[in-house]
Amino acid sequence: MGYTDKQKEHLILKELISEAVSHGFYVRVHDGEEWAGPATRNVKRALEDTRSTDEDDVVFIVSDTNLDKVSEEVRDFYHKSKAERPERKGFEFGTVSLVYGNGHDVISNNSLSIEKYIEKTMKLAEALQDEDYVHHVENSKDSSPEI
Repeated sequence: MGYTDKQKEHLILKELISEAVSHGFYVRVHDGEEWAGPATRNVKRALEDTRSTDEDDVVFIVSDTNLDKVSEEVRDFYHKSKAERPERKGFEFGTVSLVYGNGHDVISNNSLSIEKYIEKTMKLAEALQDEDYVHHVENSKDSSPEI
């Protein structure tokens, strides 16, 4: 038996947030109307901030408090951004847009800057899509008579 669409979305969301945190980012959820909570590296807290509306943006944030945890590319981005806007404490490195109700297709868009930081998440979404395909094929029976 396969996963429901809601279960698939939860699995993908959890992987997305976990992967962001594993790469040193803070995440912050915007529900399309307002920030759902503060920037956090706590996966459980970030998950609690999701799904209050039909769509969310999960924003990957870098600040001076997580520079030791991120890649050189992200540190370079931070220093360049900080030089341009020294009053800011953190900067948005990229965003993943989510639309709920689409199961394995919950990710509707993402910034190019974070593609290599969400590879596991995208592989999980593909695997869940493949599960849908296999399930569909297994349940489809050719009802046409043989000739």
